[in-house]
Amino acid sequence: MFAAHIGDAGTRGSDTDGWRWLWIADGRSSAIFAVLAGITVSLLAAKDLAGPAHAAARVATRGALLMAAGYLLDALGTPVDVILTNLGLMFVLVIPLMRLRPPLLLAASVAAATIGSFVARQETDRLDGWPVIEKLVSEHYPAIAWAGYVLVGMAVGKLDIQAHRTALGLTCGGAVTAVASYGLGILWGGAAPWSDVGARSPVGAAWASVAPHSTTTFEIIGNAGVALAVIGACVAAARPSLGLLPLLSFGSMSLTMYTAHVLIIAAVGSAIVWEPSNEAFVVTTLALVAVATVWRVVAGSGPLERLVTRASTAVADALAPS
Repeated sequence: MFAAHIGDAGTRGSDTDGWRWLWIADGRSSAIFAVLAGITVSLLAAKDLAGPAHAAARVATRGALLMAAGYLLDALGTPVDVILTNLGLMFVLVIPLMRLRPPLLLAASVAAATIGSFVARQETDRLDGWPVIEKLVSEHYPAIAWAGYVLVGMAVGKLDIQAHRTALGLTCGGAVTAVASYGLGILWGGAAPWSDVGARSPVGAAWASVAPHSTTTFEIIGNAGVALAVIGACVAAARPSLGLLPLLSFGSMSLTMYTAHVLIIAAVGSAIVWEPSNEAFVVTTLALVAVATVWRVVAGSGPLERLVTRASTAVADALAPS
């Protein structure tokens, strides 16, 4: 997401060169964020010894906190389309499905990627002005379609994700899914995933576009494949070690780091987005990785992660005591 927002791919501002390979972050980074959120939901439910009602209350509270955080970050007026409110709504939407087995969760994710995608693109911004509900069909991250990513993550979270076989399956299966879905979209006239041509462009077949944030079935399934491949590869490669400590620390507090980068954009000004610099991108990323590492060593879990965990547990204890 840092790359998508402040990295220079040569598509924004006066610099037309940039690092062209940064196109891979557009759309796909936020999809990975949503899939990881789904994994968190399943892991939380599996470890909650107080029962399903307690787990559901914790997920609902997390969703509410994310919605509030999203609106607060939106109020800063940055050029970033903040995902947190949409993601919080997705948390609430998937609560009734938390106890489903992986095959049914994947079936539900396909429904979101097909039916949800169609409705979201037909009704884009139809609910503008209705707090929270508007995020169901917002232009970016429409919850009825993007819930598909969370559902995929929930299915993965119910597997033995640390097993080598699972990691290999996610990596290979995700890569095949991504290539097949993107390939079919391009074959049927859709804009390519490295294109900045959106779903409403007259160029190509809008329904088959796999351009970032086009929210078509092909883009959603392709992005989900990329997310699975990345997660599988990271699980296979990650082992507790001093060398990986900075990355593991950074990844363990993704909500805090996401919020921090939006705050930095607000403090520096919108020029960091509209006239991006890869020097600023690298410096920002390294600085926040360093902050996360120090925080992890000194204080443990990230500040926002700790706040969300404590608040959601307290609410669940009050509403659904064991």
